[in-house]
Amino acid sequence: GMTGHGETVRALAAWGKWVVSGGEDNEVRVWDVETGLIEGRLQGHSDTIRALVVVDGLLLSGSCDKLIKVWTLSAAGPAHWAFQRNLAGHADAVFCF
Repeated sequence: GMTGHGETVRALAAWGKWVVSGGEDNEVRVWDVETGLIEGRLQGHSDTIRALVVVDGLLLSGSCDKLIKVWTLSAAGPAHWAFQRNLAGHADAVFCF
């Protein structure tokens, strides 16, 4: 199995051979489906991550910190995935896309 989050997982998404997960530890983790290993961590949220979706080469993460974070993806792997921008303006937590 894939073990890594210290708290409850609240969101999942997939892109290529990777699965991304987010939850109550405020961190997005990137897993290689073939090996079951964590290949990357995307940090920056200050509260539980409740929503993840991949659209047009971007990963969007939504959190109880009221932010949506936009990350650029790369087929070269999670080491090349990068934070792009915050989408702010929600008055409350972001639970779904």
